[in-house]
Amino acid sequence: MTQGSLRYTLVSFLGKHASLFALYYRRHSRFNRLVVRPDSEIVIEGYPRCANSFSVLAFERAQQRPMHIGHHLHAPAQIALGVKYGIPVLALIREPISAAASLITRHPEITAKQALRQYVSFYECVKRYGDRVVLADFRKITSDYAQVIDAVNRRFNTAFRPYVNSATEDEAVFKEIDSLNSENEGGAENQLARPSEAKNALLQAARWRVEQEPLAARARVVFDQLSAVCV
Repeated sequence: MTQGSLRYTLVSFLGKHASLFALYYRRHSRFNRLVVRPDSEIVIEGYPRCANSFSVLAFERAQQRPMHIGHHLHAPAQIALGVKYGIPVLALIREPISAAASLITRHPEITAKQALRQYVSFYECVKRYGDRVVLADFRKITSDYAQVIDAVNRRFNTAFRPYVNSATEDEAVFKEIDSLNSENEGGAENQLARPSEAKNALLQAARWRVEQEPLAARARVVFDQLSAVCV
């Protein structure tokens, strides 16, 4: 097991245990701002590569005011803490083969088996919280996010402003994603948090690796079960 793979295993373990997770991440300044806390206004979390960046940036763009959001740690503990604190929780989901293939393309140190194991673990946690979480599909977020935010408002009696998808608004969000990618990852093609032709070529090989894993079948079952309750 490589060092990167070992670290991923450790982080995945912490993500299943809310108290350990909060203790670890709140002691690391790089991640502290992402951890959900009692004064957060919402948690927006999903498995990696499920439109997390688009969801958070578009949501912030629509609200037009400062707020704290728990996001981008891709851990079931974020969901658990949000429910514990009585905060609105929006969980993001995507078809597992595409999501896992995108993850291992971005992080080649992660194996297909590890990626699928995390997928199943994350969404088994989401299932346990039932109607205390609003669940939205990747495709809905990127096509009709206003409907998702409306569902959050109805479920949690909030008044968040809807984000209305349009070519102009979506492109502004993607430009912000590109800027963050360039700043944080040096603009590497496999690190992009948005579609690109060059990245699509890398994804094809990754999809084949994911589809060969026996755990892919279990991940599909979990996805199908949760798709029935998505916005």
